[in-house]
Amino acid sequence: MSPKPPPLPSTTALRVLAALVEHGSASEAAKSVHLTQSAVSKQLRSLEEIAGMALFARTGRGLVPTPAGRIYVEQARIALGALETAAGRIAALRGSSNAIRLHVLPILGDRWLVPRLSLLAKAQPDLDLQFTTQATGDTIEEADGVFRFGEGDWPGQQADYLFGRNVALVGAPALLGRMGGIAGPEDVRRYTVLDHRHTPLRWSEFAEAQGLAGFTPAHMVHFGFYALVIRAAIAECRKRTLAHFALPANERFDLEFVTNEPWSGYNWYKGDAHSLIQVNTDEPVTFDHAINLGCHEGYPGHHTLNVRLEELLTKGKGWIEFSVFPLFSPMGFIAEGSANAGIKLAFPGDEEAAFEANTLYPLAGLTWSKADDTADDEASRLIDELDNVALTIDQMYLDGEVTRERTIALIEKYRLTSREGAVESLQFVDKYRSYVINYGLGEQMVTAALDAGNAGPELRWQRMERIVSEPTTPADLTGKP
Repeated sequence: MSPKPPPLPSTTALRVLAALVEHGSASEAAKSVHLTQSAVSKQLRSLEEIAGMALFARTGRGLVPTPAGRIYVEQARIALGALETAAGRIAALRGSSNAIRLHVLPILGDRWLVPRLSLLAKAQPDLDLQFTTQATGDTIEEADGVFRFGEGDWPGQQADYLFGRNVALVGAPALLGRMGGIAGPEDVRRYTVLDHRHTPLRWSEFAEAQGLAGFTPAHMVHFGFYALVIRAAIAECRKRTLAHFALPANERFDLEFVTNEPWSGYNWYKGDAHSLIQVNTDEPVTFDHAINLGCHEGYPGHHTLNVRLEELLTKGKGWIEFSVFPLFSPMGFIAEGSANAGIKLAFPGDEEAAFEANTLYPLAGLTWSKADDTADDEASRLIDELDNVALTIDQMYLDGEVTRERTIALIEKYRLTSREGAVESLQFVDKYRSYVINYGLGEQMVTAALDAGNAGPELRWQRMERIVSEPTTPADLTGKP
């Protein structure tokens, strides 16, 4: 006779557990899960009865999880995340008649599908496109269409040929020249090869096809979905901006990934409605970072501002002076302030979290968890409230009031970052000095101008359009002469 399995907690109890860990208070946890405080206490008692031990300890800092509590909440978040994912997939199955569910290979999505999303959205504005790169039997079965690599002989599926029959080795010309090129398959062993675990053709298959026994390259670097996520975020920022004001038909940008820079992203405006957006891959990769970068460097940020000024002022009015962008000037204040304020304009309220959960997480093959996302959002909000402290530290450093080492320690403490992060932050200050005021204060002043009079969404977009289309100065934001 098999032993009786232990009783399982309810989903309500698991939500209460996650809320208690997040807030450290029964009263605050009760508010977040919309229960009474006594109901929260009752759910906690039921969990502790199932566990057979205390899950929280009362301290001067509030409720703190015990070792058993930490184990329980870690698994509870996984369970809740899996249930939320299942609910989302079920909702997608019964979604609107305009919904199309696609499964796409990462590189194909990055280089072919994502760059065309804005054109598709323009041609079919009511289309609800949902796609994933997480290749499981379930996700493929639930998809309306699947982009796959192969001969098309998949049982039970209709396959239509799109393009591409040949697979070729590629390498940077400079690298091939330095290493002596590739005369035959055996030479590949001398190189560092790039590998993506989710691509259908692996290096092992290459070795088999070329008859290379025991194929072991000099080095192998595994890469993920970074470019795909960045491109998808920029495409969404562009879509939301174009819904409110027009840009020239020929506007475009190139995306380039760089290292060893003091910034996380940079827009190099090339003229003729064309930008080069660079992304520093040394920076930590987060989904909100991808959205922030897409808005700030692209839409409705720097790329949009430069396109509008060129179109309306340089070309439209013949004001050639606006073809020059003096960095340390009021123009820099408006550019950085509007680029930062544009993030919340494009993704108000919970829309950023919804886009991450419905688009970016599936693209990266990850499972979204509401509990983890809520905790991340709260942490980001609290850190953002320290922006003015960061400006004060920068001012003290630039004015010579504190040493470099003391400044690093202050950044660590008040920006809640590592020493390495503090050093990288200070490198930006060393290079751009007083320019740093444009980000925090600039965003505050532009946001205040957008929100004045408790403006609604459409009026806020109209005000942003004026700010990035006219020779705006900081004084214009206050309404004062």
